Amino acid sequence: MKLSNLDQLRVWAALTGLLLAVAYFAMGWLGMDNRDSLVMLTVSVAGFELFFLTQELSQRWRRRNG
Repeated sequence: MKLSNLDQLRVWAALTGLLLAVAYFAMGWLGMDNRDSLVMLTVSVAGFELFFLTQELSQRWRRRNG
């Protein structure tokens, strides 16, 4: 399966988000404080993904109804 550059970027963003979420829970389990910056990174990756998902759904809707 050949992915476009945008799809590859989305895969990397999803993997990065999962890695950051695992790091967050690992830091909590290890008792480390000051996880705020890690939360902000995870939320920014999630926002990136939500933006592209919304854009893709909008394009599909326009193709079907346009």
